[in-house]
Amino acid sequence: MLPVGQFWAQNTITDPLYQAAERDFNLGQHYYEQGDYHQSLRALEEAQRQFEAGQYTIQWVLTQSNLAQVYDALGQWEQAEAAIATSLANPAIENYPRIKARTLDIQAKFRYQQGNYPQALKLWKTAEPLYRQAGDGVDQLTNKINQAYAHLSLGQNSDYDEFRTQLLAELKNPTVFLSQFSGEVNQNLITDKVSHFLSTIGKYKTALQLLESQIAKYPNNLNYQFQRAEILQYQGNQQLYSSTYFSNQYSPWQCPNPDSDEVKRAQQNGKYRDAIAQYEVIKDANPDPLLKAKTQIALLKLWKNVDRQQAEQIVPEISLAALANSSELVALEIDYAKALGCIAPSQVLGLLNQAYSHAKNLKDSSIALGTLGSYLLAQKATDKAKEYTELALVNAQQLNLAYLGYQWLWQLGKIDHKVRDNKAALNHYESSTLALEKARHDFVHLSQNIQFSFLQDIRPLYLEYLELLLANGNTDENIKRAEELVSDLQLAEVEDFLRCQSIGLIRLTDSLHPNATIIYPILLGDRLELIAELPTGETLKQFNKSEKCDRINNQTIHCTESISSSVNFQDELNEFSWGITDPDVGAARLKELSQEIYNHLLRPLAHHLPEQGTLVFVVDSYLQKLPFAALHDGEKYLIEKYSLATSIGSQLSRDTSTSLSKANVLLTGISSAPNWDEKNLKPLPGVAGEIRSLLEVLPNSNVLQDEQLNHQQLQEALEYNGPDIVHVATHGTFGQDSDNTRLHLWTDDLRVDDFARLLRLGADRNPNPLALLVLSACETAKGDNRATLGIAGMAIRTNAASTVASLWKVSDRSTADLMKEFYQSLLQNNHSRAEALRQAQLSLLHEQVEDYSEVEPYYWAAFILVGNWT
Repeated sequence: MLPVGQFWAQNTITDPLYQAAERDFNLGQHYYEQGDYHQSLRALEEAQRQFEAGQYTIQWVLTQSNLAQVYDALGQWEQAEAAIATSLANPAIENYPRIKARTLDIQAKFRYQQGNYPQALKLWKTAEPLYRQAGDGVDQLTNKINQAYAHLSLGQNSDYDEFRTQLLAELKNPTVFLSQFSGEVNQNLITDKVSHFLSTIGKYKTALQLLESQIAKYPNNLNYQFQRAEILQYQGNQQLYSSTYFSNQYSPWQCPNPDSDEVKRAQQNGKYRDAIAQYEVIKDANPDPLLKAKTQIALLKLWKNVDRQQAEQIVPEISLAALANSSELVALEIDYAKALGCIAPSQVLGLLNQAYSHAKNLKDSSIALGTLGSYLLAQKATDKAKEYTELALVNAQQLNLAYLGYQWLWQLGKIDHKVRDNKAALNHYESSTLALEKARHDFVHLSQNIQFSFLQDIRPLYLEYLELLLANGNTDENIKRAEELVSDLQLAEVEDFLRCQSIGLIRLTDSLHPNATIIYPILLGDRLELIAELPTGETLKQFNKSEKCDRINNQTIHCTESISSSVNFQDELNEFSWGITDPDVGAARLKELSQEIYNHLLRPLAHHLPEQGTLVFVVDSYLQKLPFAALHDGEKYLIEKYSLATSIGSQLSRDTSTSLSKANVLLTGISSAPNWDEKNLKPLPGVAGEIRSLLEVLPNSNVLQDEQLNHQQLQEALEYNGPDIVHVATHGTFGQDSDNTRLHLWTDDLRVDDFARLLRLGADRNPNPLALLVLSACETAKGDNRATLGIAGMAIRTNAASTVASLWKVSDRSTADLMKEFYQSLLQNNHSRAEALRQAQLSLLHEQVEDYSEVEPYYWAAFILVGNWT
């Protein structure tokens, strides 16, 4: 909201009418910030009347702009649009560039909320020179951050890359960065906005560094400490839930079993320990009542998952009685009620009713109503749960709150399923997933205290819908929708990993897949659902319906494989995937696991698959770590029968038009760099030999080796040569988010977003997208199920049609031999990408030289192909 005192000196006008108007204006702002929009409306309307009576035109314009925000908060969008248009149409605004810019900001926010991201971006760009003219650094940076949010929703571009790169460079020294903004108030504003933006794009480490620099400067500002603790807690949640397939084993009204693996992981979670320590510091510093309550409830939520006894000890200390009614109080009451669900269940309903009563007075009751519905559903009071949830949905839709609307539609689906009205449940789940498409864009700009986790707030919706859909009959329509949902789920996961929207992919179900069988493995509780789509033009020749499998049409088969539990199956996957690199796991155990996983994932389908060709697995992060090539049917490895590729639900929306036999190739690699010891990175002595070997196959390649592989020379090589194939033989790490996915160059690291930006620089030289990216010395973070998303993230952000990458580091000799065979098969023998990788892996698998034991999967199964397999 636009404060009147920021635009001219206060108390310089002695007119009583003006002073009364200013008091009402400030009161309206206060009520708005408290979330009491009706009181804010009354105060601002009175201020507007008085400013108009006194002919204070620009003050009247300013009041109109603020009224527009109040109308928007109340869901009165026609009045909001009219108010903002009236402000911008008044000639007086042209003499006040900062007021005009702020008013354009409000209009841009409206467009953003409506999903009109191009128009929002255009309005923010229009405001940019006005802020420069006004000379206010805080407003200028805020404007650039708003533009960045629009770029994120549109899929990013060079302007976003430039701003992000510049901001991160300036934040390497937070103290110097903040010194640009005079005064603690301005530094507070910038710290809030920048730390929120950094969290949005996954730069938690940088956000923490910024906050810590302010904590050191202003040790008594407990809000900085609270923000730091919140980020640590969020990171802890991500660590906890990324290590298990199902993150919603417990409803918010339950406590986890103290003997469960989830509690053990929580107790070992370093981020949780750091967050608890920070919250304890704040609590002991005697903060104001609101911050004290927020801190105590945050601690309660953490201790609930870590140590129930500690949680019970906190409860008597918590009191909300001294807090004024506001939207923040309502949120606290709801959080408190959820945390008390298993600690003091008798208090829950009273707290929720109290939250609803407070929210009703604020005319924004959607969250309170929906949470009441959730609690009543847990108590099996389905009629009342449905009544409250429907009211919550209506309120969310009236206020255009998509991030709430999809949740209440989802909740209605759960209620319908509970009362066995599956038709209504399917309709509500379908509506929820469609609403989620809009809501995912909202997640980008939500306030920092409304944090959404893919693993907690999105994945369970898709899995529940898939479970319901596939239990509702093997119709062609249901199976097709299930395939689409798997694709949408994986796309949402990659977007969450990359922290961007609109990454430009298409579903495999929307594209032809010649010579490839598409397989969708779906892990649901105690079973695996397996869907196979035969290659275009092929049909099932014979089909005998069995207990496990059913023919959907001439090209589609659906099988159901029982497993003891998803957790046990996940443990098998982990033991096999990570055991390949562990010498303590014997060959006999690996072979046993390989066959067990094959029996679950492929045995039910095996008799119906073509005898040869390509298998493309549409998998999420939990299966992408699996080296499918090493699965064994008892007689042969899977790679001996099929060429293989994996997809994160989609393939890139375009393919290269360049003939790979004439491709422009850039070979890069580092054997050892000066700072690798500090990073615990071992030398790669085989890289020089790998590059020499590849030059025999690719004699006209450009080469950047050792000290040449630095940021500047890589940028020049990509910008001026526009390669079709980029081969990278240096350490690379795939972590649980894009900030921890990077390549290690000679003197610094190259993160996935920066690599993508450099590749785009060569678009003028070579308009065709990158045909192939090969990462021959990378590894995924062990123990982190989301780490393999780094491979898909690298492929998508670099716009590569295909990416070949290693799941773990492999011996130098076998990597060099495999890569040489891969390029020979691809460029000289004209094999497809998938078949070329297969031939390369087979060349090592069948190697029988006595001192060269590459027959073990460790040596040849690490490499996977993501993306285009043709």
